[in-house]
Amino acid sequence: MPRTAAMPPSPLPLGTLPANAVLVEPIHLRLKQARVEAGVTLAQMGLALGVSPQQVLKYERGQNRLCADRLPVWAALCGVSVEELLGDAGRHALTFFAGDGVMSLVQAFTAISDPGVRQALIETARALAIADRQRRERPAAV
Repeated sequence: MPRTAAMPPSPLPLGTLPANAVLVEPIHLRLKQARVEAGVTLAQMGLALGVSPQQVLKYERGQNRLCADRLPVWAALCGVSVEELLGDAGRHALTFFAGDGVMSLVQAFTAISDPGVRQALIETARALAIADRQRRERPAAV
């Protein structure tokens, strides 16, 4: 089974955070809420994620981090979107790190239920990224 790292303690006491720091509601609270509201058991979630029910419990308590690639599995099993699991903090973080179109892409991807179609989309995106990189690496014509 995959190993996950325990969440490290906060590096700074709350009073010492910089004035521009953004405090984020922990995702583990939304993970548990979504699972419970969907009526999904710890065992069912563990089976879907490929981990033990005890590991699912650790994700929900915030003791261990859930890998981002497992968020779509959690969301699909609970009948919610990845965006709902991430909340506003996730939307802002994705926009900050990768641009405005990321949330639209995530929403569209999570709306696809067919694993084959999802895989085709991933392969298409990879091919486009390779083509884009090759285009940028070509020397300019003189």
